[in-house]
Amino acid sequence: MNQRASAGHKLGQLIGDWFEQFFVLPLLTSVADELDLFLDNRFIERPARGEKIIWKDTDGNEVDYDFVLELDGSRTQIGIPVAFTESFWRRGSRHSKDKARDDSGKLRPTRAAYPTARFLGIVAAGDFTGPARELVRGYEIDLFYVPKGSQGF
Repeated sequence: MNQRASAGHKLGQLIGDWFEQFFVLPLLTSVADELDLFLDNRFIERPARGEKIIWKDTDGNEVDYDFVLELDGSRTQIGIPVAFTESFWRRGSRHSKDKARDDSGKLRPTRAAYPTARFLGIVAAGDFTGPARELVRGYEIDLFYVPKGSQGF
């Protein structure tokens, strides 16, 4: 039973990674190009930062984000953050509200820590319940949601 759960979890991770790299990354890359911003993400090597996309919150905690759009950023220079975005794919609806709380809780403090960050967003696909989606929107975080069964997801 545990082996099947581990295999299922691994498959979900692979699908989530695919979603992030081949759906979310191209989407945000086109936004960055259109607005002449730098898009920091885990798919590029960036000497200006370490392995992860880390920004400090208002309490000084280091928080790892999926995507950050920066003004005047480059591979060698950290820019001014203007948008923070999280992304995920959910195989099932179980714990949707927990995921909504986690990602919202990660994004919300950026409003105070980085007043230049005018956009906070989540790009989600798969099974994500209505109450979880409403929780995200209630925190004034933009949600781009692709339900399971649409466009091949």
